[in-house]
Amino acid sequence: MTAVGTVPLATVPTWELTVRSLLPRRVAGAVGRRVRHLPLGVVLLVQLIAAVRLDRSAFQDEALYIYTGHLIIGAWSGGPGPVVDPAAYFSGAPQLYPVLAGFLDGVGGLGLVRSFSTLCMLAATVAVYSASRDLLGARRGTTVATTAALAFALTPTVLHVSHFATYDAPSFMLVAWAYALCVRAQVRRRSQGWSVLAGLLAAAAVLLKYASAIDLPLLVVVALVAGVRRRRDLRPALQHAAATTLTASAVLVVSVLTWARPLLRGLTTTTTDREAMVTGHVPETVGTLLEVAGVTYALMGAGALLLARRRLLLALALLVAMCAAPGYQVAMGEEVSFTKHVVLGLVLGAPLAGLLIARLVEHRLGVLVALAVLWAGLLQGLFGSARLYDVWPETDDLASVLRYSVEAMPGIQILGDNPEPLEYALRDATEPAQWSATYEGSFFHEGLHGLDAYEAALTDNHFQLVFLDGSYPVSASLLPRMEAFGFERTGTVRTAYGAHEWEIFQRFDDLD
Repeated sequence: MTAVGTVPLATVPTWELTVRSLLPRRVAGAVGRRVRHLPLGVVLLVQLIAAVRLDRSAFQDEALYIYTGHLIIGAWSGGPGPVVDPAAYFSGAPQLYPVLAGFLDGVGGLGLVRSFSTLCMLAATVAVYSASRDLLGARRGTTVATTAALAFALTPTVLHVSHFATYDAPSFMLVAWAYALCVRAQVRRRSQGWSVLAGLLAAAAVLLKYASAIDLPLLVVVALVAGVRRRRDLRPALQHAAATTLTASAVLVVSVLTWARPLLRGLTTTTTDREAMVTGHVPETVGTLLEVAGVTYALMGAGALLLARRRLLLALALLVAMCAAPGYQVAMGEEVSFTKHVVLGLVLGAPLAGLLIARLVEHRLGVLVALAVLWAGLLQGLFGSARLYDVWPETDDLASVLRYSVEAMPGIQILGDNPEPLEYALRDATEPAQWSATYEGSFFHEGLHGLDAYEAALTDNHFQLVFLDGSYPVSASLLPRMEAFGFERTGTVRTAYGAHEWEIFQRFDDLD
């Protein structure tokens, strides 16, 4: 069959052939190689615009990680470190992302930290494109890869993570590239170095965010199945799989035996043996999945059925891979971080969505169906990501009100609901030891714990500034009784349209 450059005509889109036909033959090949990836550039531009439009004050986790990063950096130069060892309760190594986030924040503020997440998720989309092309793009490579990348990039939870300053974006990026390299090494029979590099990236992803470990065996299995088309393929495929697995395992084992040993407590607490923090029934959790990734999961499921007709094992491997991470949390009955962990399934399963849309495009009416599906995905992505970004209240006004008090009375003890965004916002005027939260089990006073500890501390003038919204059992109990403890209500801060409000109380007795 006639070819353009080294690419068979059957695999070259019509629009690309048209562009090449208008150019001199000498430059057609070079330009064609670049033009071929133009649709991916459009996808990345759409993802970028849709992500950066999301903006508000720092979320609790964002503030916690960035502020902790500042404290760790400060402790290295002799300043005060975190009050509680973050390795004991962080879901990733505090020496990695929090430190990087603290550095970026010091250079360009929260916007720069979120921009780093945006770059990471754009890179993850490129990796999904690459993996899709190698996995399922033998005949319709660019179309499968582009539509897979688009389906991935438009998913609400992906857009949310794309402008969210937490561990998730860099960890998911590393998972995606470990997947892409693993698949390429298997399908294109590249050198073992590619598989070793995939193992290094996979290990780094786990150290950044422990929950990413669920994707490690899955990406290796998917790539292994994809690489075995004939019996003679089995040996080199197993060698590549072993290289990736052994490399990742070696890095993780050596880390645990050396610098990462203190992280084991945090790994157990947050990932392998934690009780559900926010429980939900299976129908509710599945409903959340449909809300944050429903269109994409429907496309991936249909794509798996389509692929099963000719490659059953690969279809089953991809089906398990896309369901493992969300399915695990559904089984646990836990909703904390569920919307973000869905991305771990999307990274591995997105090629299936690309396969389905590419097949639809081949049929006359299928083009209209594909356009309708992508339009529905765009709408769900825009509106769904906005809803995910609106779940926490803006705290800028509250920080401005509290700043007056902390600057007027340096060293005062502060009690509040979800204090992390305020600690981060007021880090230039307060120290970590000044802040206490209303979380269950987070505060002890004079041998007491729970509500009794808070009541005794308020009576003993341990706190001088309190802000409560009643969102926790402790604060709901204390809120109507603050005057009885000798506090004066000094103000009420409401968010726009009164959707959320805090009551502020102060005690003007002499500080201890």
